[in-house]
Amino acid sequence: MRIAMLKKHTGGWRPIGLTSVMWRIGAKAIARAMRPWMASWLDAHTMGGVFGASVAEVHAMINFDNTCAAIFVAEDLSSFFDTVDWQALFVTLQHLRALAHAGRRPIALLVLARVGHGLQQAKVTSDRFDRAHGFKCTKRKCSVAGANTPRRAVVTEAFEYEATGELKPLGVVHVVGDPGAMRLASDAWDKMRARAAYVRMIPAHASLRNKLMRPLVAPCIMWAPYVVANNATLLRDLRKLLLRGAFPKALRETTWLVLLEALGREFDPTCMATCAVFTQAVRWHCSEPRWLDTVPLEFAGGARCLFAGHVQLFAKAQTKDEYNASLVTGGSCWTVMPNTRLHEVHPHAVCLCGAKLPSRPHLRWQCPATEDLRRHMRQPRTRAEHRLLAVALDERPGPLQGVEGRDEVLNQLPSALLSDSLSSTTDGSAAEGVAATDCISL
Repeated sequence: MRIAMLKKHTGGWRPIGLTSVMWRIGAKAIARAMRPWMASWLDAHTMGGVFGASVAEVHAMINFDNTCAAIFVAEDLSSFFDTVDWQALFVTLQHLRALAHAGRRPIALLVLARVGHGLQQAKVTSDRFDRAHGFKCTKRKCSVAGANTPRRAVVTEAFEYEATGELKPLGVVHVVGDPGAMRLASDAWDKMRARAAYVRMIPAHASLRNKLMRPLVAPCIMWAPYVVANNATLLRDLRKLLLRGAFPKALRETTWLVLLEALGREFDPTCMATCAVFTQAVRWHCSEPRWLDTVPLEFAGGARCLFAGHVQLFAKAQTKDEYNASLVTGGSCWTVMPNTRLHEVHPHAVCLCGAKLPSRPHLRWQCPATEDLRRHMRQPRTRAEHRLLAVALDERPGPLQGVEGRDEVLNQLPSALLSDSLSSTTDGSAAEGVAATDCISL
């Protein structure tokens, strides 16, 4: 193993170890073998240093919890890897019934994640937990983020951290109380510009500078676009810096389109950002995260409409009526007279049944003149069926299987409603969002 000592701006040194390939393979194999044990306690609130959790998923959970009443406490452990007592680490692993053989850095992350709930609870009640493990937080990197309310003042006083209205985890700024208002931290763009400029100054062959550009600048662009909105101006400026770093002299006379084709998409931030968004969208919709069953139903649930039948009809449509049908449009008086203020006296404002200003839902489901067209169709049960002719898919995760006593309740309900009072009870788990119900007539 080779170790490089990097000087910290706050004083002291940061050791960076360059381990062998075999060590990395072994540590990865050990961490993979521990996944069944990790799956026994992992949930949606533990994302760092564990499998099945990406940066995008972390920000998705933060954005879900980002309400007007939310208060976030951001803490930064000072020199965590330097503070870990390795003897205590292995004792902890044995106590938690993990594997006996463990590496260092990857396993340290697992242990921190495993005891994280205890660490949070201990922080609220007492600092004895931190003192026992030698953990110290860098206060200048810690904050209490939330709206300026008395609740935030109480939390700020308890933690003695700086109060702010923005949460800044993993290079992204969340505006507390405004879900979806996320932006890339300003220093991230400055770092990318600085790296591109420094690589450009290296007196070496263009191929070497190109190899340095890929690991130093490209990763910063690949993860951010699927979390925050792209800034087209900044991406274009960064593209110029990347091309100048690769071929500073040739760029004066060469068209940048030719250079991008020769160098590849790694040198076009706009292309990389677009690819990153599409890749994450496919991953998000096609793979089910391991923490899906542990999130609130408001996050994972909700009906979804894919409009698969509409898409199939649109693909093979030949006539205007078929196109209108696939797009759930047409068939009303406003289609005949678009962008026109129709009045009841207008001849096009009369329905087949004689009603005035008919709507599409009226023509589909209510008009007597079109009754023969829907004779074999059931009446819509949801707004999606009523307005869009779409079938909503079940929410994820699905409801619990096995409903007992449903028919008996339905049979007894009419007579129960005639009594003086009717009580509805739950099994006590309603606080978690899932509960069984029971009706008792008193």
